[in-house]
Amino acid sequence: MNSDFRPIHYLGSKLRLLNFIQETIDQLDPTMGVVCDLFAGSGVVSKHLSLTRPVISNDIQEYSKIISCALLFTFKKIELKNIQISESKIYEELFHTFEPLISYEQHALNELEKGNMDKISEIMNYGSLINYEIANTASINQDFKVALDETNKRLKSSNLTNSKKTMVTRYYGGVYFSFFQAVIIDILLEIKDKLPEKSKAIFHAAILSSASDIVNTIGKQFAQPLNPIDNKGKQKLNLANKILKDRRLDVLIIFKKWIGIYNNQQLSKFNNVVTKLNYEDVLNNQSNIKIVYADPPYTRYHYSRYYHVLESISLRDNPKITTIKKNGSGIISKGVYRNDRHQSPFGLKSESDHSFDTLFRKTSEINASLVLSYSPYDDKSNATPRAQTINSIVKLANKYFKKVEALSFGQFSHSKLNKAKLHIDASDNAEMLIVCKNK
Repeated sequence: MNSDFRPIHYLGSKLRLLNFIQETIDQLDPTMGVVCDLFAGSGVVSKHLSLTRPVISNDIQEYSKIISCALLFTFKKIELKNIQISESKIYEELFHTFEPLISYEQHALNELEKGNMDKISEIMNYGSLINYEIANTASINQDFKVALDETNKRLKSSNLTNSKKTMVTRYYGGVYFSFFQAVIIDILLEIKDKLPEKSKAIFHAAILSSASDIVNTIGKQFAQPLNPIDNKGKQKLNLANKILKDRRLDVLIIFKKWIGIYNNQQLSKFNNVVTKLNYEDVLNNQSNIKIVYADPPYTRYHYSRYYHVLESISLRDNPKITTIKKNGSGIISKGVYRNDRHQSPFGLKSESDHSFDTLFRKTSEINASLVLSYSPYDDKSNATPRAQTINSIVKLANKYFKKVEALSFGQFSHSKLNKAKLHIDASDNAEMLIVCKNK
């Protein structure tokens, strides 16, 4: 059985640190009491810890809640042989609706194989149907415009223009996924809604994992789509192989792989809890927590920007999209970013002091110990600055805890930091645990 695995490509994943984190927590609380994973993200820490102790897994994002539910709860296994995807009514309906764009993109990919990037570049830049509704597309290829117009016509005639059934393809088709792949994701989501409740979490999580695997971006993140044109207006022909490879990945094969992984994972024997709350509310509402594990954002680059597409796939809504000014008029952001993206105060210098102070105070008030993941920062390097230094975090923590120390992953050396004047030699890739004890 699989115990530890990466459900999605996740910025700052703690997959390689799991044993280090568990050993630290077990030393703090040998009674194997409840641990609260306060910023659960991809759920890998919650999953690992849930095999030996009860876990409260929390995150403010819906995609994290869905994945954590699939990892921490016992669900009925999915039998894919009982789910006839290609024979479903929605399969026929959506493929008829989007056939003009699917066919045009297939032609564009065939052209790309011959060294012509013009058509696929237009799809990547103007493919979002949400963008097409408001953007000036007078300069695009006439055949592409015909495909967009015909698809819009079919959406309207089928009453699917604002339907959740077509959300992924309308927003992200052509940009992050091929239109064919996006339609398959929409079909899987529609099938998911008709499943028994005890099967939905695994099915939904497998969709998210599949989307993370197939997305056509650098690093498989959703921070921004590939830009096939450089600053001088020249085509980036070096991206051709990646575009072809990613956009021809078979979603159903990858989805079936993920169903197998979730079906065969090692299950927790504890009564775990999954919540979608602000970190303060979690600490306000729980009294049985022995250890709080916190892995907040380190920098101004908010995690929600990297996973906004997964959030939309999870919510299945019609989100408002952020707009930018171009040539005097407003157009939607190139990354098709949700207007309601959550921005963590922990990554902002102006707000991080208050946020960390609140985290330390509330954890101390419930008489729990705290294990905080953080990455040191050398201000002489060219790396992205952290919102806090290790020393500033320690200084704040010492207001509320009797003992504070830093554990360095790799060296496993203890650096006692009860004095804020101490400095730590740190590389940009370093990982540390700040351990705060009240006893």
